[in-house]
Amino acid sequence: MELGMQLVQQQALKLAMTQEMRQAITLLQLTAPELKEYLQQQELENPMMELKEKSSPRTGSGSREAEFLDFQAAPEATLQEELASQLRMMSLEASLLRQCLLVVEMVDDNGYLTPGTPPDWEEEKWESAVAGVQQLEPAGVGARSLRECLQLQLERHFPEEAGARLIASDYLEALAEAATPEELAERSGLSVSASARAAGIIQQLQPKPGAAYGSSRAEYILPEVYIEPSENGWDVFLNDTALPEMYVSREYQLIEQEADGDAKAYLKRKREQFEWIKSCVQRRQETLLQVTKELVRRQERMLSEGADQAVPLTLKMVAEALHIHESTVSRATVKKYAQTPKGILELKSFFHSGLKSGHTVHSVKKRIIEEIEAENRGKPLSDDKMASRLHAEGIAVSRRTVAKYRTEAGIPSSSARKKQRR
Repeated sequence: MELGMQLVQQQALKLAMTQEMRQAITLLQLTAPELKEYLQQQELENPMMELKEKSSPRTGSGSREAEFLDFQAAPEATLQEELASQLRMMSLEASLLRQCLLVVEMVDDNGYLTPGTPPDWEEEKWESAVAGVQQLEPAGVGARSLRECLQLQLERHFPEEAGARLIASDYLEALAEAATPEELAERSGLSVSASARAAGIIQQLQPKPGAAYGSSRAEYILPEVYIEPSENGWDVFLNDTALPEMYVSREYQLIEQEADGDAKAYLKRKREQFEWIKSCVQRRQETLLQVTKELVRRQERMLSEGADQAVPLTLKMVAEALHIHESTVSRATVKKYAQTPKGILELKSFFHSGLKSGHTVHSVKKRIIEEIEAENRGKPLSDDKMASRLHAEGIAVSRRTVAKYRTEAGIPSSSARKKQRR
C-alpha cells in the first residue's frame, strides 16, 4: 500500500513538473506584448498576484524615442498555429516533425520563409523539412520568393498549365510590364492565347498566402532589448518597461496567514503558482539577455558596418557557446526585436548561414547581384559561368546553389535576361 502511494505521488510530481516545463517553454517563446497579456489574465485568476506598470524608459538616447513599431489586429488563428496543427495531424517521424515545426517558426505572417539562416542541419534535412511545410495549406506557404510561392500554387491547383508555370518561373517581370497578351507573347515565346490564359491563371493566385491569417490578438512589435555602442564595445540591456513588475498581494498574504483548512490550501497553491510564473519570467529575461549578448559578441561588425559584414552564425553555435539547447535559442529569438544603431532588428536577423569557404549566404547573394549588374547585356552570365567566377574568388558554390540564390533575389535566368534586353 505504501509503495503504491509513493508511485502515485511520483507520477503526480512528474506530471506537475512536465506541466511546469511546458509553461516555462511557452513563456520563453511569447513576445513581450503576448506575455504581458498572459500575465494580466493570470492576475485576474490569481488573487495572490499583483502587477504594476513600470515607469517610462530613461530618456536621452535617440534610439529609444519610439518603442512601438506596429499595431495590428488579426483573426483568431495564427498562421503558425494552423501550420503546426496540420503537421501534428500528419504521420511524420518524430525527428522530421520537430524539424518541420522549427521551419514553421521561421514562416512570417505573409506565409514566406523569413530570410536568414536555417538551423545548423545538413542541407538535405533542411530541404526535406521545408518541402514538408510547403505541402501544407494554404498552397504557397513556406516559399522563399514570390516565384517559388506562385510555382507551389500552380503545382497544387493548376498542374497541367505549363504556360502559367513558364511565365511564373521566367517571365514575371514581363507579365508585370506587358500591357497586352501580345506583348507578353512576344517576350515569352508563347502564343497570344496561351499568354492570355497563363496571365489569367496567375492573377488568380495569392501572392501572400498567409494574409488570411494573423495574430490571435492585437499584436505590438517593440524592442525587448537595447544594443548601444560604448567605449568598451557594446552595451546590451533589457527594455525594463516592456513587462510589468510582479508582486505577491500583501492583502491576501495576511489572509493566508489567518486562514485554515481549504481556504489556506487554496491560497498557498495560488501563491506557489505565482512564484513559479515569476521565476519563469525571470528565466525568460535572463535567457533573452544571455542569447542577445552572444549574438552581439559574434556580430559586432554587422552592427557597426552593415549586414554584408555578418559572419556565419547558426543556432547550434550559439547554443554550444551558452550550453543550452538549439530550440531554446530559437524560442528566445523568434519574433524578438532589438533597438540598435542600425534600427530595430529581429534577433533572427543576426543568424547567417555559412558556406565551406567561410562566406555568408548574404555576401554570396550580393556578389551574384553585382556580377549580373555588371555583365555584358548581350551575353548574360549563365549559372555555370557565375559559379566558375565565384570559385575563382574562393567562394565554393555549385551551379544549383547559384540558381537558387539568383531566384531568391528575384533575378531571371540568363536566357530570360537576354530576351528581356533585346
